[in-house]
Amino acid sequence: MAKKNISSIIFHLENLFAIKCLSDEKAGQLFKAILQYGYDESLPDFPDDAMQGLFAMYQVQIDRDKANYAETCERNKRNAESRYKKNTT
Repeated sequence: MAKKNISSIIFHLENLFAIKCLSDEKAGQLFKAILQYGYDESLPDFPDDAMQGLFAMYQVQIDRDKANYAETCERNKRNAESRYKKNTT
């Protein structure tokens, strides 16, 4: 299946409690790394295991959301092609 670009990512409020354990500086670094990964799948190089672990939480979520988006696009494409074939025959 072709990789589909996404224009947004979802931040789940349940992750707030983990993020609140970080300093504002580290939370900002994590936020930037999450957005960068959502944009181009760049992986950060956090020396801190906790930061790497928190990032991994979001990485899995973003990958899952991208896969779901690609599946939705593919299903919509098949449905549109099916409607087009019905209308032309």
